Amino acid sequence: MNSWRRYLAVALAFAALTPATHNATACTSEPPLAHIVEPWRSATHPLVGHLWRRDAPTEVTPCGPDAYRTLLSELDATLGAGGVVLLGEVHDNAEHHKLRGALLSDLASRLKDRPPALIFEHIRADQQTALDAVVTFDQTARRLATASDIFKAVDWSKSGWPDARLFAPLYTAALRSHAALIAGDPPRDKVKAVARQGLAALDASEAARLQLTTPLSPDAQDGLLTELEASHCGLMPKSAFGTMAVAQRYRDSHLGAQTLNALARNGSAILFAGNGHVRRDRGVPHYLAALAPSRKSFAVALVEVETDKPDLAAYVPRDAAGQPIYDAVIITPRAVRTDPCDDMRKRFGKKG
Repeated sequence: MNSWRRYLAVALAFAALTPATHNATACTSEPPLAHIVEPWRSATHPLVGHLWRRDAPTEVTPCGPDAYRTLLSELDATLGAGGVVLLGEVHDNAEHHKLRGALLSDLASRLKDRPPALIFEHIRADQQTALDAVVTFDQTARRLATASDIFKAVDWSKSGWPDARLFAPLYTAALRSHAALIAGDPPRDKVKAVARQGLAALDASEAARLQLTTPLSPDAQDGLLTELEASHCGLMPKSAFGTMAVAQRYRDSHLGAQTLNALARNGSAILFAGNGHVRRDRGVPHYLAALAPSRKSFAVALVEVETDKPDLAAYVPRDAAGQPIYDAVIITPRAVRTDPCDDMRKRFGKKG
């Protein structure tokens, strides 16, 4: 097993060194990239570091080689066949960006002859010129560009994303990969217009090109509205989110189109986006399948552990038909954060 395979097999497999419970087994081997996974040892939940795979749904042994050998084969096959790997995240979880940055570093080393294009939800398409300027600087200046150069170029501090320092490991790895860096999200003003007006805000040809004139299934649409209602802390009914749901679909489809455009130029692609965008039933993979049905994709979600969830199966989101919406799920430590609904309720003057 070469170095990047050895790393991924252990980094994804590593579990907290607590007594195994609920059919979960703790790893005992020392990971080769301890600076990434060593902090996970302090997690008290036995599922931290465990992996669920769609093709082996009963596999819960984080150190078992077979599960991870198969996962690695899937990633190899996806990129090797000119496909898309989608790596999810919880935006404010630093461990997610560290893990994906380390993974990207090893993948880029192995695929250096033709690295996959890297597409980012966090950067808007109208910022591509600024992103390109950083890459050009990195290639021509007397010093290497840094993640801070990217954050400054795209005015990250005013973007609404969490602290840039959380994302630094990912963007540092992206720069060092020498891959094409692609801004994935639509321009902000267009997203706002769609959120207000729905498809009427888009040119008819663009809406058709992005497959937005074809509605989601009733179950998928209801699920999207339910998710939007929950993300707004139940302060408004589902019926209030019709055009906002269109905006979410617009972002998903735009990310998919940007990914496919980059893939055509570079041979394969990796998308970095929130877990909600990489879900197969109505996220980016849904539009990839519609826009390029012959392209293979593989979606991985990074899901935070919850104290009251001791069963691995409970971490696997499913669609209305009971089918998993990801190809793999990795259980990670939970970020420390305040309840975002507290601030939202204060703004709306409502109590929980």
